[in-house]
Amino acid sequence: MAELSISLERDGRCGRYVVRIGYRADADAIPHEHEMLHRRLVRELLPGLEIVDDRNARVRVQREKPAIEPVVG
Repeated sequence: MAELSISLERDGRCGRYVVRIGYRADADAIPHEHEMLHRRLVRELLPGLEIVDDRNARVRVQREKPAIEPVVG
C-alpha cells in the first residue's frame, strides 16, 4: 500500500518553514509512475502551487533522491 507523509519544520538559518511531503509508492510502481503520483498528490494538497525547480522561486519544490533508486525488472 502507498504511504504519504507530511512534516512541517522551521529552518533555523533563514527562518523559513519547510514542508516535506514524502510519498512511498507500492513496490511494483516504476519510478516514472511514482513521480507522477507524487506530483499529483502534492497538487491536490496545495492547489495552485507551481512545481518548478528554480532556486529564486518564493516556493521551492525539490525532490529528495533516495540513496538507492529502485530498479525495475
